[in-house]
Amino acid sequence: MSKKILVDVNIFQDVLSNREGAYAGAEILNLIKKKELEGWVSANTYGILFYLQRKVNSEEKARKYVSQILNDFVIIPTRKRLIQHALESDSPDFEDNIQIESAAQFTMDAIITRNKKDFENSRVPAYTPEEYLENVFGSHQDTKSQSLTVPFLDLKAQLKDVYNDVDDEITKIISNTAFVMGKSVAEFERAFGSIHNSKYCYGVSTGTAGNHMVLWALGVGPGDEVIIPDNTFIATAWGATLCGAKPVFVDCHTASYNIDPSKVEAAITEKTKAIVAVHLYGQAADVGVISEELMVNGFELKEKGVFVHKDSGQTIYLVEDCAQAHIGEHKGTRVGGLGIASSFSFYPGKNLGAYGEGGAVMTDSEELAKKFKMIRDHGAEQKYYHQIYGHNYRMEGIQGAVLGVKLKHLEDWTNGRRRVAAKYKELLKDVEQIKLPKEMDYAKHVYHLFVIQVNSELGIVNGSKLVNSEEGIVKSARRDELQKYLNENGIATGLHYPVPLHLQPCFEHLGYKKGDFPVSEELAEQGLSLPMYAELTDEQIGYVCEKVKEFFKK
Repeated sequence: MSKKILVDVNIFQDVLSNREGAYAGAEILNLIKKKELEGWVSANTYGILFYLQRKVNSEEKARKYVSQILNDFVIIPTRKRLIQHALESDSPDFEDNIQIESAAQFTMDAIITRNKKDFENSRVPAYTPEEYLENVFGSHQDTKSQSLTVPFLDLKAQLKDVYNDVDDEITKIISNTAFVMGKSVAEFERAFGSIHNSKYCYGVSTGTAGNHMVLWALGVGPGDEVIIPDNTFIATAWGATLCGAKPVFVDCHTASYNIDPSKVEAAITEKTKAIVAVHLYGQAADVGVISEELMVNGFELKEKGVFVHKDSGQTIYLVEDCAQAHIGEHKGTRVGGLGIASSFSFYPGKNLGAYGEGGAVMTDSEELAKKFKMIRDHGAEQKYYHQIYGHNYRMEGIQGAVLGVKLKHLEDWTNGRRRVAAKYKELLKDVEQIKLPKEMDYAKHVYHLFVIQVNSELGIVNGSKLVNSEEGIVKSARRDELQKYLNENGIATGLHYPVPLHLQPCFEHLGYKKGDFPVSEELAEQGLSLPMYAELTDEQIGYVCEKVKEFFKK
């Protein structure tokens, strides 16, 4: 990740006036323009800079120059508390104090200034442009990989793209006191539904709420069964249990890690009301094959995601859990519109994350859309007039505003995740002790997670057994050891998920036992999620892969 630096106003002035020795300052600004450094400025910089420029240039030229800077820098607002801290400082220069407090607030790596003495009290180190280029930036570029730290997820890395726009939108929400639903949510709903080619999209309070709403609106209730992949986050199952229905688990596919379509048939009974296709880790489930399995077994497709048995009349709904797969694709069609309805999560760590909780539901069915609107708002079409049972599943205005800003970057962030995944695969392809995630032919993977499997058996290459020892397969239980080793070397990882749903204590009453779903169990024992976010640098990716290889050479 590029270093975050706050640039003092005198650097801009030196460069613009061609002050002697300003070449280093110009190089700093150029590195920021090329995004090799992350440039931040205190809001008061613009006023000072415009004033100084206006003294030597026309107003038009002064405005033009200041506007150009806006495109390359993130602006730190001058808020009340920051001003109070600046006033309370022992340093005599108020303007410099503002910059000192601004840099500290956003944990800058450095302040770049011509006058270091003005920043002697700064908690963030100050450098002249020459010092920074020679002693810090250069050494950072040449840093040996063993000194790196790599977080599992770094949400702060997104701030450079969205902070000022998010700040503006949140201020607008506060000033208009539009805290629940409102214009920001409606605008986001239209935009998010549009990119998924869905007619109706409604923001809700959480992804879990969305899971519940979809099944609730479809009439799922006590006595019904809902088929769910065993390998998923538990929120998928809550959609069924909150409706009073029974979750019926199905093992996952060995390559996609999603629900195995070939095993769905055995789970269908006369009580089956819905099948939830979870697009896990960012890869679409093979809904096409699930549909084919239903039709082979006597079900006819009446409308998208609605299957009716030609003899018994039993109806089964195909729905999607898209919590981890924003703008993922199945055979060129984006997720969210592959079944009768779908749900999304905007938990902060998701590919598109809110600044708190959030979710959405989608459908092309006008009847279902009407139910969604009522259920999320206490069952009412009109305030205080409640047609059906409902809940308070409304989205907050601030979350709608944040998501609306971040949505504009989703394509770029997704491409960044795919770049990271490709680099991992390139560097780890020859490591025989792990199995890499596979992008299925039918899918466009958006890599919410990059989950490798650490083989617990010797003699395995990317999932295929080669040779056994004389005593058979020798167990090595390396996953936990690898995770510990990476952590010791500054690399954070995750487990998704360490306990399959059928072995969770809350589902003990369903009667499942260890061994019922061997693929899911194996993934729980061997799966390890490597760091994954769009801003990971090649250096960080290389370091992770270097340490993985180093571990297996021990």
